Amino acid sequence: MNNHSSNTKDKISIAYLRVSTEEQEKEGFSLDVQKKAALNYSDEHELGLKGNMIFDESKPASTINNKNLDDDLNSTLKTRPVLQNILDMAQQKSFTDLIVFSRDRLTRNFQEFIALRFILQKNNINIHYCRTGETLNSSDNKINRFLDLVLANVAELEANTISIRVKGADRLCIKDGYWAGGKAPLGYKLKKSKIPGRKRPACNLSPVRKDKKKIEEVFAYYNDGYGYRKIAQLMNKIYGTREWTKSKVETIIKNETYTGYITWDRRGGRRSPGKHDTIVKSEKLNADISFISSEDWNTLCKLRNRKNIVKDPKYYSTPFLLKDKLICPKCGKKLKTKNYGKNSEGKYYRVYRCPTLCNGKSELIVNKESIEKKFMPVLCKIIKCTSIDELWELYSKQISKKRKEQGLMIAELYENIKTIDTLKSNIKAIFKENPNKDLQKRLEFQDALLSKTKEQYQLQVSQLKENLSKKFFTNKTEYAEALNRFYENFSDNFFSSKIHPRKRRMLLDIIVDSITLNESGDDIEKILINPPKLST
Repeated sequence: MNNHSSNTKDKISIAYLRVSTEEQEKEGFSLDVQKKAALNYSDEHELGLKGNMIFDESKPASTINNKNLDDDLNSTLKTRPVLQNILDMAQQKSFTDLIVFSRDRLTRNFQEFIALRFILQKNNINIHYCRTGETLNSSDNKINRFLDLVLANVAELEANTISIRVKGADRLCIKDGYWAGGKAPLGYKLKKSKIPGRKRPACNLSPVRKDKKKIEEVFAYYNDGYGYRKIAQLMNKIYGTREWTKSKVETIIKNETYTGYITWDRRGGRRSPGKHDTIVKSEKLNADISFISSEDWNTLCKLRNRKNIVKDPKYYSTPFLLKDKLICPKCGKKLKTKNYGKNSEGKYYRVYRCPTLCNGKSELIVNKESIEKKFMPVLCKIIKCTSIDELWELYSKQISKKRKEQGLMIAELYENIKTIDTLKSNIKAIFKENPNKDLQKRLEFQDALLSKTKEQYQLQVSQLKENLSKKFFTNKTEYAEALNRFYENFSDNFFSSKIHPRKRRMLLDIIVDSITLNESGDDIEKILINPPKLST
């Protein structure tokens, strides 16, 4: 959008040049080409652009430190510091005109384009595009403004099209068992391999022997209940280094590639941030690159999800084996834990007690040692039982309640989405009726924010639906298979007196959903079993 002032003496012009890839250099969008075009445009329109007022940004955003970025304009500015500096200059009224080669050099994201244009025009900055075909010459400002938005949309469409093509090729590569690109995960090295029909060679993952043992130790520590930071501390202590960090351990724990199935697209980039609902995964298992079995991975995933929910670093190191599992038969609430310290004999006196108070006292107090001794034989009997009809009936009733709760959450999210659609419709109506340009700019920005919020709600809906389909069992046969799998793989360790308390606590948390006490609170009434679901 070009607004020319008649008084050229008052103009202070700057130019913003940007190249993010080597391919763009080759395609004629090099910094030299953009600089020449900006100077020629300045001379033609008497904008007075000087060499020391030309700013360039040549690093791709992906190579700049972008940890913990928000999904908004701030994230873009953190990865493009030169553009951030230009916006700061705009707010200080340091220039009047900004020359850019084309709209897609400013941004290829439509919402970002609206926000950037609003900030610049709010500070009375004229935006000029010097690439042939980018300048709008209509005498009607409304038409110019409309075409400006259309061309910005085209820039985003072009970026998305390129991204789709690249990702399509990468998906095929992963499906065939090759690494799609980028740095290999820790513990692997890349070996190039020529594939018929492809111009560029693909890469195979090859384990690094000296690192494999370390990776396996990281998984072992996590399965024992240690958190990311504690594992990093243990690894640094064992190997006498400082290379292990919390984020490094977390990256390992969350990468399914260590099972022998190459995975990709688990997290999006700038244009598609956040964890994706579906990932690209190789079709065949490559045992040669496997560090952890698929069964152990499924157990680990359930453990990780549980840790994300409880947000308690001592959740698995607690001496209370049945913490958050015991249910009061009177009020239906979970029993809390209480440690009264050591008694006269030097032994700890610990109890589980109901949070509901009567005359200032808990309605139910259960001795820790006593109830845990009674619990273990009951659990053992349940797991070894030949008929699971009663177990399945109890499980299915409880899961029906949870499904209903999640269904209500989904319905509420849909109502929020419906409200946003109504607001966006109202904005469009006001936009058409009110010619006030300042108001229209504000409405544009608000509409973009509403669109982003709607996307977040839609993502939550898809995640809840995925939980409904993947987290719970749908039939008794599937449930029985999972229970047998748990018994075969874990029961011997679970009931062994030699097992570490942290490991036992972790395994119990995986398989037991809740434990309801009898009316007097001195025995087990029923146990709701929820074994790890088999991978699909």
